[in-house]
Amino acid sequence: MSRYADVVAIFRDPGVFKASGLRRSLEPAWLGPHPCTKTMHSLDPPEHTKKRSLVSTAFTPSVIERTAPLLRALVDSVVRSFAARGEVEFVSEVATPLTAGAIGHFLTLDPRLHAKCKEWSDAYLSITPVPRSPQHEATVRAALDEMQRYFTSVIEERRRSPGDDLVSGLARAEIDGERLTEPELVGFLAMLLVGGMETTANMLSRSVLMLAERPDLLDRLRADPALVPAFVNEMLRYDPSSHGMPRFVARDTEIAGHAVPAGTSVVLMLASANRDPRSSPRPTSST
Repeated sequence: MSRYADVVAIFRDPGVFKASGLRRSLEPAWLGPHPCTKTMHSLDPPEHTKKRSLVSTAFTPSVIERTAPLLRALVDSVVRSFAARGEVEFVSEVATPLTAGAIGHFLTLDPRLHAKCKEWSDAYLSITPVPRSPQHEATVRAALDEMQRYFTSVIEERRRSPGDDLVSGLARAEIDGERLTEPELVGFLAMLLVGGMETTANMLSRSVLMLAERPDLLDRLRADPALVPAFVNEMLRYDPSSHGMPRFVARDTEIAGHAVPAGTSVVLMLASANRDPRSSPRPTSST
């Protein structure tokens, strides 16, 4: 689905278009069920709504505010590492380490494992209906198992010695007497890691590419930094980090006048919908 109105309508109808169908692609027969694939973005209401409310109680202002100084320090450190050279391979030298460092700090993970974040994320995102090779299957299994073991140990340690970090907050978060189970916590941490790594690194890289191609935009942002939030929002519309989102059709339905039988998988093309001329006055302009 690529038209804005159709994509919005599908997102607003979880009774027919199920996010839980995503689980089928994350747990193919060769991999089977795994805690790291049981993430909140593959849940439907009301379960998703309840879990989201439960998780949101852990995102306290103190946790968010504590991240800002680290991000500034990370950016300064990364810039110093290449400033003397006058050039940089942005994805590998800036976007990826900056994102891994921020997520690692946000979750209070061992800094020595920040490089592992990218390995785990790459393995997770390489899950396919059929493994590409025996080596691919072994790599994915090993990475997910390693990620599960590490997150389980982190959860256990925070439950023994809780602090004011995000993981401790998630472990003790409670609504109506219900807490997240250990598999749910592992899945949520995996979602934060994988989703945060890819979307943030992609967003940073695409924004820098845009500014390199449009020096006039760079000059405007330098002259008025207050425009940066608007630039970020526009980049999310113009070139989103995730171009597609799958949904599973739970019962026979119709989309834009076309019959769609139950059991069909549909992909919502976010990038196309965001540039639909019926919904945006300047759909293909980045300004």
